[in-house]
Amino acid sequence: MKLGLKLATVAIPVPTVYLVIKGQHPKWVKAISVIWAILTALMWIGFSQTENGGELVLFYTLSSLFWFGALNGLFILVKKAISKNKQKDGSAQVDKQSNAIQSSAKTESNNPSRARNAEEVPLTVETLTPRREKALYKLSLQILEDDEVDQEESKKLKAWLHRYPESKEDFRTKELYRTVEDVLEDKVLDSAEALELFALLSDFCDNVEKRESDKESQDKDKALQAQAKKLKAKPKAPFTSTSSYSFLDNLKLGNEYFMSYADTSGKASDRNIILNKVDVNQQDQHYIKAHCLLRNSQRTFRVDRIVALCDVDTGEAIV
Repeated sequence: MKLGLKLATVAIPVPTVYLVIKGQHPKWVKAISVIWAILTALMWIGFSQTENGGELVLFYTLSSLFWFGALNGLFILVKKAISKNKQKDGSAQVDKQSNAIQSSAKTESNNPSRARNAEEVPLTVETLTPRREKALYKLSLQILEDDEVDQEESKKLKAWLHRYPESKEDFRTKELYRTVEDVLEDKVLDSAEALELFALLSDFCDNVEKRESDKESQDKDKALQAQAKKLKAKPKAPFTSTSSYSFLDNLKLGNEYFMSYADTSGKASDRNIILNKVDVNQQDQHYIKAHCLLRNSQRTFRVDRIVALCDVDTGEAIV
């Protein structure tokens, strides 16, 4: 309640109490104001029956204002004293908490095994939402559309990955994030780095399409798995060693091949491809570019991840 309204309620409560009741004040304030107004009204009625009633009303009003000022000042002093005590108690609690934190820090520094165990507590890794994964898939398809990755496309890919920091730790994009950081560290994208990015984007698109494949592609997978059993290809077979790349000389462009291919996690999947190109980068990493019949799109595959390779026309097992 404002000071002016308080003084008016004390001096002339009969009309002022209406403003107190209509205002946004606590119930106890309204109750005291009503009681005071009733008491004052009775006093005024009594004073009006005497000869010097006007003087008594003036004296009563001045006395009420005096005692109100005294009590209000006392109330303010008590309130300030309580507030100071609370502040002291709060600062004391803060000091205790800071001392407790410092003592716990000293204890952990004196006990390295405990600190090590605290550091080893695994944290939940945030991953890309399905919607963001779909957005990255569409961006990857746009990049793969012209069968190469240029400087601007790699920058666009890096900007997208940085926009969603969870892609740094997501198992589906972790290697792609690291590779983009490495190849663009010198702000120049050479042909070997572009080829590596192309292969990783192909892997990412393959994994997305595999999870979202419809019934028709599932039937194809079953047929390819049956074909893989005939070739006795094991899903977790070791990658092709670099010393056995001589089979690349026997591959013919335009031919259709059955291939069992392992992704970055070592999980193998089967598909039929039509070979378009055999390539190698400056680090002597071999790649093949082919049209994937399973995904019906262009893909780039690392030769060292080929688990099995078979010529569809002749049935010859090349790897």
